[in-house]
Amino acid sequence: MFVKQVIIGKNMIERINIRTPDQRVRVFISSTITELKEEREAIKNAIIDLKLHPVFFEVGARPDNPQEVYRAYLEQSHIYVGIFWKSYGWISPKMTISGLEDEFNLSSQKKRLVYIKEATEGRDPNLEKLLQRIRNEGNICYKSFKTSEELVEIFKNDLMQLLSESFGLDTFQQQDRPVLQNNLDVLSKEMDKKPILKRENLINQIKEKLNQKKVLVLYGDPGSGKTYLLGLLGSELNAIYISLRNKTTQQVFSYIANHLSVRRNRNPESLPSENEAYAALQQELANNSELILIDDVDQNPIVAKLLLGLDLFNCSVVYATRSKEIKLFQQIPKFDVELFNYDEFRLFLEISNIKLPPGKLQELHTASQGNPLYLYYFTQKQVIPYPSNLAEYQSIIWQELSPLQQEIINFIVHSYSLLNTLDIHALINSQQCVTSTVMETKKLIDLASPIINQTGQYYEIFHPYFKDYVLETADKNNISIHYHQILSEYAIKKQWILPTAFHLLRSNNPNVEKYLIEGSTAASLHGDWILAEEFLQCKIRYTLDNGDNYGEAHARYLLAQVYQEMGKYQYAKREADISLEIFVKLNESEWIEIIRIWSSLIFIEEGDIEKAISIHQNALEFYKGKDMFKEAFIQLNLGYAYIQVSRFTEGFKASQRAFDLFTKLNDESGIYKSLVNLAGCVGELGDNELQKKYALEIIEIANTKNLPRLKAAGLNNLAVVKRREEDPEAAQNALEECIRICQKLGITETETINIINLGNALRDQHKYDDAERAYDEALIKAKENKFLNQEARALMLLSRIKQLKGFNEEAIKFGKDALNIYYKIGDYLQIGSALNYMARSYTDLGDYLEAAKSNENSGIHYGKAGQWDDAVYNFDQAASLWNSLAQFDRAFYCVSQSLKCNFLSASDNCETEYLIESFPDEYDKVSGEEYLKLLQLFLKQETLLSFTGFMYNYLAYCKRTKYRNGTNYLKSALSLFISELKDTSSSNILNSLAISIEQSCDELFSVYELEELAKNISHKIDHLHYRSHHDGKKIWTIGLDWKQPIIVQIICLSDDSIVQRLAMSLSLILISNKDHIQKTILEFGEIQEKGFSLQIITRSDTVQNCNMEVSLSEGLPASATGSNVPWGQQQPPTFLIIHDDYESITDWSEHPKNKAFVWVLMTMHSSLVSHCIHQNRDMSDLAKKSRIFCEKVLL
Repeated sequence: MFVKQVIIGKNMIERINIRTPDQRVRVFISSTITELKEEREAIKNAIIDLKLHPVFFEVGARPDNPQEVYRAYLEQSHIYVGIFWKSYGWISPKMTISGLEDEFNLSSQKKRLVYIKEATEGRDPNLEKLLQRIRNEGNICYKSFKTSEELVEIFKNDLMQLLSESFGLDTFQQQDRPVLQNNLDVLSKEMDKKPILKRENLINQIKEKLNQKKVLVLYGDPGSGKTYLLGLLGSELNAIYISLRNKTTQQVFSYIANHLSVRRNRNPESLPSENEAYAALQQELANNSELILIDDVDQNPIVAKLLLGLDLFNCSVVYATRSKEIKLFQQIPKFDVELFNYDEFRLFLEISNIKLPPGKLQELHTASQGNPLYLYYFTQKQVIPYPSNLAEYQSIIWQELSPLQQEIINFIVHSYSLLNTLDIHALINSQQCVTSTVMETKKLIDLASPIINQTGQYYEIFHPYFKDYVLETADKNNISIHYHQILSEYAIKKQWILPTAFHLLRSNNPNVEKYLIEGSTAASLHGDWILAEEFLQCKIRYTLDNGDNYGEAHARYLLAQVYQEMGKYQYAKREADISLEIFVKLNESEWIEIIRIWSSLIFIEEGDIEKAISIHQNALEFYKGKDMFKEAFIQLNLGYAYIQVSRFTEGFKASQRAFDLFTKLNDESGIYKSLVNLAGCVGELGDNELQKKYALEIIEIANTKNLPRLKAAGLNNLAVVKRREEDPEAAQNALEECIRICQKLGITETETINIINLGNALRDQHKYDDAERAYDEALIKAKENKFLNQEARALMLLSRIKQLKGFNEEAIKFGKDALNIYYKIGDYLQIGSALNYMARSYTDLGDYLEAAKSNENSGIHYGKAGQWDDAVYNFDQAASLWNSLAQFDRAFYCVSQSLKCNFLSASDNCETEYLIESFPDEYDKVSGEEYLKLLQLFLKQETLLSFTGFMYNYLAYCKRTKYRNGTNYLKSALSLFISELKDTSSSNILNSLAISIEQSCDELFSVYELEELAKNISHKIDHLHYRSHHDGKKIWTIGLDWKQPIIVQIICLSDDSIVQRLAMSLSLILISNKDHIQKTILEFGEIQEKGFSLQIITRSDTVQNCNMEVSLSEGLPASATGSNVPWGQQQPPTFLIIHDDYESITDWSEHPKNKAFVWVLMTMHSSLVSHCIHQNRDMSDLAKKSRIFCEKVLL
């Protein structure tokens, strides 16, 4: 599981929506570089603590046009913070003012905070002039300080106030431990003031519905009592209640998340953006089982849609809407809130102390139709004759309000922001003085009760239906623009960013142009993407009209980010491309890099990862050593991109650099994400212990800090470790917990990844049907969600499982589908893996031609991925197949490429590089001499390289060519081996020599030559003895100097050449791998024997010479006898019985990839080990150890 971070704008692999500089409020820090270092660092840390993003430009870091750089930095920032002391700063030759003053001038459209350190020794006169100008402007927050501690305290308070007042974000400092407003309490108090009919039958029905379903929608006509029902239900069940009226996404998510958090005895958090609030809410939902009540859904469908996209886990939600037809809720159970029946109608009037004659009572019931809101109006003002419907009643109430009260209500309903008493007083007196004091205004508002309700310090219209009526009336009378104009002027005065842009736009005021960028940013922070889109589209129209290319490019870049957040990736790419094209024409190098980096993330999503890597590499050169934050983000993204195409070495290096940078920056989020990527990379690179260390560290951090997503990443890595430790059950347990976390958090892609990984753990346990079901499920999820990488991975593993189950045609089909995707992505490692699986299926089907092509192509792609061992294996396999097809030129090409990869894997010295360049990169005519040249290269690197694969293919070539030439080539090879033999010969030489002897044949070796070869070998190698008895027996004696020394004898009971060759080969393998064998023995117990005798005989000779009737399966090349003698007594020799057709079964020139010799060696290995430890050789653990040992030695 891996994660990515993006630079500007927005997981085998996890993709996490990580908070990035563009998704958080960005604060630009300005000061001279020569002083105030401690203060700058303190301010930077304070910004990070508040989950915001610090932006700072180190003057001197970029001698090439620094103004262009800090101008771009400022334009990406939301808030300017100036810290001044004594120095004015450096004035470049091309400027008349310092960079410090220029940064201040360029920030004129930003919110500004200025802090001035006391300077008892005086200041630079130019700085004094600048400070005097700041004081004279009168609209800038500036304060003095003495110490960095004092500065931080002042700054945090100012910043939180600015975020709340200007950006409209719900924020607070954690150390304040604020008491959260409880909307349910406010609603309950409001309900207590009014006559309430407790409709217990409806409450009980709703509770019953909630027992069946976790989500329910209440719908009903305007005024049917939905809000009061929610209030009654909430009070009874201690629910969390919020209305979506006049709320942003950030406010709604933050409110619910913090109320859920408080119920777990945790402190509320400041969540200063929609993304921060979303992540916190999703995590809190995963850890709670509360009832949440969402009112006025039809008033805010954008927020409602986002809420519906959350995973509720064990929580329940009731939505209330007036519209039955709202499309969002088509699949959700609905509950119709009916109007009062006649009994409820009479009871409500009785509670309200209203008594009417029977005729009037019936007349009122007919007019009201039992609508609770109509009846509430009636309890407040009895209108005779009765209004015919609710709309008419509202019209009468409106007309009876004073013009000043109507004015107040219009301001409330038209305002983007909630208004308090002071706001309303200022607004109604903005044209002329109508109320002399605030108290007089307050009395007017109170007289409009209950039309106007007070919630905390702010006012709202008591019912959305009445608000709709007022807005419709204003539109009909063409006065809406008038109110928006006054509200815009007031918002400008109050420095409210989003309301300013909103009201200027709604009033068609051309002054809106200079507020559109900041307005779009504020809307984005709130999660109001549609409004942000509207602002930016308007800004682009203005820039086109004015010929402002720079402004157009900037606006289009911001619009691209908005579209990405909305999931409109093609729109995002279009806007980014246009923006980039304009900035290229303007030669704005800083912006060019910014947009290229951002756009590269879309390339990753679309599978063009190599292009993304190239962009990030260029960006890294641009920012390295100049901007630590950007460099860290780029390194993390680059590491993620490398991982996507299985370039794990490069991914590790980039992730390590990102980790180091984030550690210096004290950015916990970046540290964790780097750590996850590091863990995955080191595991892929084979460092199991380090991956385990990282995984456990990640899990510990996640548990301590309650970060379930991080824990899922740790569990994922732990599962990989457990699979490598051959503990698939433990891996399964870790993955099942990981999947539960992912399902709780709604991380669908990570869930998909881990379902695939679970399939692998099940496959390790040979639960093939269960594994296939897991891959099928993952494939469906990947296709539904367009997770391209995971779709390919599921297809590839389905190919593997089908091959294991023997359904090779299906396996090939799945493999081809996976390849189509991997070729598009450019993931060389996975292409190599998919081709390898397909080659196995073709081999099983007997289609050696397609198998050879697949193995060869697999080797090529593994080589491109730097996976040398896998490349070597596949090239060797391909060469064997090409030799069996008599295509010797292609076989030799694969052999030479295998050697090339072997060298690349083992050494990086100059001699090796020179040799590598001499290997053919295309098919050449081949001869035995060419093979001998390659063998000589191997022998020069005998301690580094295993060349068993090479020898299999060389011998296959010798057998397939004319016998005379083949004999000469083989003898030349053996002569090379013998010349290199000595007491210290490496296991690589002895293993390869063993294979050469086992794979030769009577036509290549006469009996005399075989005898001479045996003598030569025994004379060259210490502790290895050979003698030929007068009775014809050939005996090999091997002295194994173990902890408890032991003598092994291998005796040939048959005269067949193959028996003698096997004895010689097994003796060589025993002596060359004695330490590995002893290690296996000691893992199971102690060495309890001093000798072991293995007697090799053909099956036919067991009958003719030994009167033994042996049952040997036709599918097995050999078998060994067991012993019924109790341990502790002298044991009989072990007979290794060879199939009469062994010579043809084991022949790689005819049967490439056969494992006949592996089986023979496994039989001897398990027999020897079990003999030494006095255990049954059928132990499953021993069989596994024997298989692994033998495949490593021979293949």
